[in-house]
Amino acid sequence: MLKGIRYQGYLCIDWPKLWTPSLADADKVLPAAAEYLRPLIDEKPVAMTAYKGDKYGPTFDLEKVEA
Repeated sequence: MLKGIRYQGYLCIDWPKLWTPSLADADKVLPAAAEYLRPLIDEKPVAMTAYKGDKYGPTFDLEKVEA
């Protein structure tokens, strides 16, 4: 979804173990989350816009989006 709006920044994951003690340890869960997210991040972006059908809305050239 973020690639669809041409977002190229960082992805931050909050793990509030201090406030939610029942959460598993981050050193066990976050590598699994990264393994799950990697293929999704590597997928070709899908054009997403709130201006669908609006001839005056901004246009995005997905060919120029860097992977």
